[in-house]
Amino acid sequence: MFTFNKTFSEITFGDIQALISNEITEDLGLEYKSEVWGRGDEDVREMLRDISSMANAYGGYFIIGINEESDTGRAISLKEILNTEQERDRIFASCLANIQTRIMGLDIKTLDIKDGKKIMLIRVPNSPKLHMVTFKGLNQFWARHDRQKSPMSIEEIKDSFIKSHDSIKKVKEFLSERRDKILEDIIDSPYYVLSAVPIILEEDIFNVSDVELRAIFRALGSEMRGGYNFDNFLSHSQVHPSFHGLCVKNESFNKTSLELFRNGYFEGQIKIEDSLILPPDKEVEKDYPAILNIFIVSLAKSFLGRLKAIRDYLGYDGQCSISLSLLNIRGMGLKQYTQGRGYIKDDKIWEKTHLEIESMVFESIEPISITKMLCDRIWQSFGYEKEPFYKEEDGDFDLR
Repeated sequence: MFTFNKTFSEITFGDIQALISNEITEDLGLEYKSEVWGRGDEDVREMLRDISSMANAYGGYFIIGINEESDTGRAISLKEILNTEQERDRIFASCLANIQTRIMGLDIKTLDIKDGKKIMLIRVPNSPKLHMVTFKGLNQFWARHDRQKSPMSIEEIKDSFIKSHDSIKKVKEFLSERRDKILEDIIDSPYYVLSAVPIILEEDIFNVSDVELRAIFRALGSEMRGGYNFDNFLSHSQVHPSFHGLCVKNESFNKTSLELFRNGYFEGQIKIEDSLILPPDKEVEKDYPAILNIFIVSLAKSFLGRLKAIRDYLGYDGQCSISLSLLNIRGMGLKQYTQGRGYIKDDKIWEKTHLEIESMVFESIEPISITKMLCDRIWQSFGYEKEPFYKEEDGDFDLR
């Protein structure tokens, strides 16, 4: 099945020209159209069938503005598409209103040809769910087969529901097994663990011998200014193959590790040792050890920056489930503020064994906004309003 091997945002007009130059033909995940779907009811139905059928298969692309050879589906030439911004909004609105469940991650952009002329590119994600057209009483499931689409049979619908359920179940089982293994390995030591997993797990999505991937993986913390990043703890360690995929680890310094599994799962671990804990003051009654708060925020941002760089390189922009955990932290506190010592009193102490933020699904990886969301949940778990480092006026964290 055709793929651009890059994220949707990175696809350029040059990539579209290459399809014509190389006489690339349509397939299960690629369809050319010389015109935008019309506005009549039957035209709208056709559009919804086209888009939902691709989502119900394996995802792919529609390129609006390419003439094709009717018999072979070979790309022949470009054709200007008018009013691309309005048409993009219309397609989005129609899909949102008339396809259930919603196709999360559906994306449309315009590309300049020349002299202000444009074409359109639609990305339909590989979705773990089944999508039904509901336009004006039409309640049908459609599936794409090679270059064609057709109504789904009862057996196909049944199989798709099973596939959808199995995909989600597979991710949940994987995360559960991984959590058990981490807890087994760390015993009762306090650890900070970050993880990210594609909603659709696939085996062997990268080559462990890929030198460029290793370099991207190793460029730890390059996007950070201030605070901590994984490079602080892994500065003398090298990326190497592991049982799961690729790993960089430092056993002697907070037992820090980053590991990229062959199925796309990405995990960061760091032991919360004395250097990351504010000790209690013996002269203050009911003062408790506190986890260094800047450490939680800056490590999350560092991890998500690496995740985005890796996904961009691999060309994966599907849904991703991200979680954050503080394990074995019973009896520890968390400072609210960025300045001063700020003693931790007993009403701000974590009384359970673990603090685990349930996995949250994201369409794209935006390190700052996701860090903010996850860390707000951590601070709120301790009874505070929000994490204290984000500055609205800068749109970033002040980690100095």
